[in-house]
Amino acid sequence: MEIEMLNNMTSDHDIYSRERLLIPIINPNLLINETCYIEFDTCAEREVAVLYPEGKPDEKLMSKGSSSDHGKRRVIDSLKRSMQVDDGTA
Repeated sequence: MEIEMLNNMTSDHDIYSRERLLIPIINPNLLINETCYIEFDTCAEREVAVLYPEGKPDEKLMSKGSSSDHGKRRVIDSLKRSMQVDDGTA
């Protein structure tokens, strides 16, 4: 339940419309000698400290285009799944 609240999810099905999930770190010692990036998560609508397993953000994710294009794509993908239709119809 904590993950749903942290990510502003209203149901378990919301997990499929997300590219990433915010997961709270139980043991803060995991952050010692690590680099965290402060980012604004649009789904959770909050600033978060992000710890990347590889040590830095994936370059492909950083160059995906504008956030509005990304948001439109997410809405279309969500409609496709829920209505079981193609891109054009969604």
